[in-house]
Amino acid sequence: MTISVKANPDGSGTLQHNGADILKLATSAIEALAPLKSQGSPVVTLADHVSNPVINGYYKLPNGIILQWGYVSYLASDGQNGKTVQFNIPFPSTCFIVVSNDSGGNGTNATAAVIVDRTQFKAYGKYVSTGAWADTGIGWIAVGC
Repeated sequence: MTISVKANPDGSGTLQHNGADILKLATSAIEALAPLKSQGSPVVTLADHVSNPVINGYYKLPNGIILQWGYVSYLASDGQNGKTVQFNIPFPSTCFIVVSNDSGGNGTNATAAVIVDRTQFKAYGKYVSTGAWADTGIGWIAVGC
């Protein structure tokens, strides 16, 4: 079971259960929470969340933590130099971690991600069976602030 809140382009929000809309929160209801927030209440509104929910996207949490994710094609010819990947948005301060996985179709390749700086990382892919560099797709998730 998954419960989530989706921000709509018109400023309203939609409560979802397993991806199905179950309740629309009008912009006025969301705006009604703003005075509570300005008085120091721990209310978190949809305006506190910024996201770009696409295949290469990001999500900014109200506390400053940023989650980013994406997909990159790695070619064997990239070899030991790796494939330089730009984060979807630069982390303002630092990237804590990047985790990668083989998304190239059969899931039998080993992947690695090495942080370069707050704007980019290097991705690598190898065949597990031979240790040779592999043509593969690499999915990744990064966390920073």
